[in-house]
Amino acid sequence: MDDYERIFIMKKTRTVALILAAVMAAASLTACGNTKTPGGENTNDPSGTNKPSSEGGLTIEEISKQIEAKVGKQDVDSEVVMTLDGYDITYSEYRYYYMNYVKQFANYFGADFNTSDEYKEDFDKYVSEAVKMNGLVANTAAAKGLSLSQEEFDNNVSDVYDQIMEQFGDDALTILDETYAITPYYMMMNESIYNLYNKIYESFYGVGGEKFEDIKKQTLDYYNENGYMRAKHVLIQFPSNDDGSDLTDEQKAETRKKAEEVLEKAKNGEDFDKLIEEYNEDPGMSTYTTGYYFGAGEMVEEFENATKALEENGISEIVETSYGYHIIKRLPLDDEDIESSDKFSELAYADLDEFFTDKIANTEFVEKEGYAEMVKPILDEGEAYLADLLTQQQAAGSDNSADDSADAE
Repeated sequence: MDDYERIFIMKKTRTVALILAAVMAAASLTACGNTKTPGGENTNDPSGTNKPSSEGGLTIEEISKQIEAKVGKQDVDSEVVMTLDGYDITYSEYRYYYMNYVKQFANYFGADFNTSDEYKEDFDKYVSEAVKMNGLVANTAAAKGLSLSQEEFDNNVSDVYDQIMEQFGDDALTILDETYAITPYYMMMNESIYNLYNKIYESFYGVGGEKFEDIKKQTLDYYNENGYMRAKHVLIQFPSNDDGSDLTDEQKAETRKKAEEVLEKAKNGEDFDKLIEEYNEDPGMSTYTTGYYFGAGEMVEEFENATKALEENGISEIVETSYGYHIIKRLPLDDEDIESSDKFSELAYADLDEFFTDKIANTEFVEKEGYAEMVKPILDEGEAYLADLLTQQQAAGSDNSADDSADAE
């Protein structure tokens, strides 16, 4: 597989995740060298706050009307350039994907990528797949009876839009157009499709979903074959001295005293999750509420060895690492909580990618009469962007050469 294929392969089915959605996403990562801290790993929860409700919901048409009522609708939001199994692809939708792929390809392969037949062929392929994806998600959700409730629309689409607009400030509309090539209407529509994508994921791979047991078995097979474990812990961190000096014996003793208090409560049968809530100082535990799944070398050595020595549901003595004192509880791998693990998500997304890749390969556009003329302004915009970028890059290259020559003299 070529480098650019590796870069873009995930985008085949996940382009429905708005670039703008990332503005609102937050990820915490605590790392130490190339090993995870106990609580340092972070995953992309495929469902997150977007888990489907069991309530009846809004149709795409109803969503469209609510978006139009909120932000209006430009002519480009209504101009249909092609259809896909009854799903209308508008000028604004096509422009969004076309221009964002222009920028991504230019970023990775240079502003002259369109002079390469190979890159140009791949560019056309990825734009086509991205544009198809939203229609396929909308149609798949409808076929499975999945929709957004009014509350989900309000929280995950309307409120997200308001937050992004507030973050961008007075220049919001200019940023949306010039940076993201997107209209307010299509931004909200695309975010709605993204939420439907999450619902499709949950219907397949959520607990009780159509493919949950299959992916769970694959995940367990992988974890068992590779010696994985699952654990929760309470971390009492060592304090840090402002002057960078080593901890004193008194500081360590005070920290250990607190850890001993937690250990005593754990050994006396107090609820471990409540002890985590009350005492734990590892922020990762608030994200990984089902515990950490880890293999050899993925945690600091002391943590890994202590976990390995425990029986399932066993609680360790106090374990010292460079981070502080830990009280660890080993948990079984074979549990519905496995849905939250990295490997489960990886396998589930790969399976969903395959599902949509097959649909993409077997679905064709129906172009509207005059299609070529309708999309010509988008193609011209892309060419103008690349020409301007190439000029800037060449000018920067000339300036750097001049500076190098001056330095040499």
